[in-house]
Amino acid sequence: MNSTLRPLTSALLLALCCLCTTSDAAAQRAAGGKIVFSVRFAGLEYQIYAVDVRTSEVRELGDPFAGADIVRWSPDGKRIAFDGKDGLRAGIFTMDADGNDLMFLTPDLVGSDPEWSPDGQQIAFVGANGGGLYLMDSDGANPRELIGFPDFPGTMSQIGLDWSPDGKWLVFGHSFEVWVVGVDDKLPRQLTEIQQHYQGQTWSPDSQRIAFPVYQAPDSMDIFAMSPLGGPMVNLTDSVGALKRHPAWSPDGHSMAVSMQDRGKEGISIINLEDETARRLVDTPQWARSLDWVDPTYSVEANERLVRSWGWLKRTGLQRSQTEQN
Repeated sequence: MNSTLRPLTSALLLALCCLCTTSDAAAQRAAGGKIVFSVRFAGLEYQIYAVDVRTSEVRELGDPFAGADIVRWSPDGKRIAFDGKDGLRAGIFTMDADGNDLMFLTPDLVGSDPEWSPDGQQIAFVGANGGGLYLMDSDGANPRELIGFPDFPGTMSQIGLDWSPDGKWLVFGHSFEVWVVGVDDKLPRQLTEIQQHYQGQTWSPDSQRIAFPVYQAPDSMDIFAMSPLGGPMVNLTDSVGALKRHPAWSPDGHSMAVSMQDRGKEGISIINLEDETARRLVDTPQWARSLDWVDPTYSVEANERLVRSWGWLKRTGLQRSQTEQN
């Protein structure tokens, strides 16, 4: 890393390692894995970090990047995709989970907001200047348009995409609303009528709900969820904190990580969705962006595109579906 940046980023790392205690020990034991996120620390410079959900240990990944505010784990947790600018190169990059082996995927097509497919074989992204949604192979080969002009006019919101765990849908932002599009039918559909710039959305592990922030007041933002088929919005976090952004569903579906401002302090909190209790995972010097949660005890079967964990499968009834497919 550039030695002129080391003192600043080291100071940020020290601040990030402040762990807050919790009264919900069971929730701590249940949650596992790592959350990747980015923090802006100087101008347009962003540093990417990973934090262990159980220990709150924070690791700095790679060098700072200009505009690296969208970061996403690969399904197996071995690679991280992000958008940013590295000198004269601007677009989508990937790197190992430890920050090494940097690869530039879009030398011929500037893109942003990368999102891995559930089988890890493709990456969806937003085209240059928000112009349409694209797919490419995970190594950057074979870029092709999913939706865009003239069939879908307008600019995509730069807030990140999310691919449904069953591999059938992508959720994205457009005109300050939440939209979904079928990967096969390529038909976009508007879900919300909230007319506001929300910050991030995440798909539940069973593909049944999409969560996203909604302003309740200038100083209050809650996480709502709704079916990808439409219907009412349900507030998941109305009893927790004030400002909650960039939600990331836990792989087991029990919890949600959010970038939360609490009494003027920024940080990442873990919310137990069953009782709406929260514990502070780590403090951050500014608000953490683009949270994404991976757990190494979960894996993705490429032929079924289903997240596999026996306890989770039994609870949701997907074990029977998997057996039938085999």
